[in-house]
Amino acid sequence: MGIENKKEHLPLLDIFRITICIFILLFHAQIHNIWRLAENTFFFYNVKTGAIYMDAFFILSGFLLFYLYGDKFNDFSKSFSNFYIKRLIRIYPQYVANTTCSILYGKFYNLFLILAEVLCIQGFIPQIFSMAGNDGTWFISCLLFSYLMFPFLGYTVNRIKGTVLPLIFLYGLIVFISAFSAEYKLSQLSVYIHPVFRILEFIVGMFVAKIFISERQSCKFSLLYVVVSVIILFLSIPLLYNIKFIGNIPFKNNYVYYTFITIPAFSLIIYNLANIKNTFTEKLNNSKILSTISGLTFPLFIWQSFAVKCTNKYFSETAHPVLYLIALNLIFAVIAYLLFDKLLTKFLREKLNNN
Repeated sequence: MGIENKKEHLPLLDIFRITICIFILLFHAQIHNIWRLAENTFFFYNVKTGAIYMDAFFILSGFLLFYLYGDKFNDFSKSFSNFYIKRLIRIYPQYVANTTCSILYGKFYNLFLILAEVLCIQGFIPQIFSMAGNDGTWFISCLLFSYLMFPFLGYTVNRIKGTVLPLIFLYGLIVFISAFSAEYKLSQLSVYIHPVFRILEFIVGMFVAKIFISERQSCKFSLLYVVVSVIILFLSIPLLYNIKFIGNIPFKNNYVYYTFITIPAFSLIIYNLANIKNTFTEKLNNSKILSTISGLTFPLFIWQSFAVKCTNKYFSETAHPVLYLIALNLIFAVIAYLLFDKLLTKFLREKLNNN
C-alpha cells in the first residue's frame, strides 16, 4: 500500500492516494444518505459515481508494488515467503479486527460467512457482499489475491518485451468484460468486487510502472498532463451518467461501465505524478505530516464501512451526520494506525528480520 524507502520516494502519489480515500469516503457518505448533495450538479455526479476511484486504487497498488519490488522477482528459485509474510502482517491483523467488529455489531454468526472472511475469499462470493463488513472490506480479498499472484506477475511482466501492446490488450480485456457484463445483464456488483477483474487493473499499474522505470525522465509538461486528465475525467462522468451503454443500459451506478475512461485517465495521472520532480516534491519528501497522513490511508479505507454503520445508527438524525462520519472514520483509523501499524506490524517485522 504505502511507498517504502527502498527506492526514491514519490510523494505526489501519497497525495493521490489520500485523494482517492477522500472520494471513496464522500461516495459512501452520499450513497448511505449521510451527506445529501443537491442533485444534477457537476459535483453530485462525480461523488455519486465515486466508486470508480477503486479503479485508481488498484492501478496505484500495482504501480507501487512493481516499482518497489518488480526487480526482485526475476528468479523463481528463491523463496517468496518474506514477501508474503510482510504483506500479511501489514493487512491481515487490522482486517481481522475490523471484521470482528462488523460481525459482532451486525450479529452475523454464520459459519460459512466467518470462514469466507477468514480466508479472504468474499470477493469471489458476491452474495455475501452486504453481510458483516464485506461492503467495505471486499477490496482486501482482491488485494491479497493480487499479492498472492504478484511474484508470478512480476516475473512475467519483467520478461515481456515492450509495454504498449500488453497495456492495450489489458485495457481491451477490461473494457470487453465491462461490455460483456452489460450485454448479458450480469450483476455489476459481481464484476465490480471480483478479484479476477481487479487484478487486471493491478497488472495495468504494473505495466505503467515498468514504463516509468525504463523511460523515466523529467518532463515539464507532466503537471499539465495530470490537469488535462483530471478535467477530462471530471467532465466525462456527468456526461456519461444518463446515457445508454451496451444493451441499452444506462451508465448511472454501473461503475464497471466507466472503465473505458477511468483506466487511461488514472494511468496517465499516476504516471505523470510519479514523473514530477522539483523543489516542491523534495520538500514533500521531508514532510512528516504527509508521511503520517499517507500512513493513515489504509486504516481509513478499511474502517470506512464500520464508521458508516455507526453514523447511521447513532448520528443519522443530527444536523450534519457527514461530520460525524468523518470524525468516526478518523478516530477509528488513528486508533488502528497506532495499534497495528506502529505497534503490532512493527513488532512482527522486527521479529521477522531477526529470524
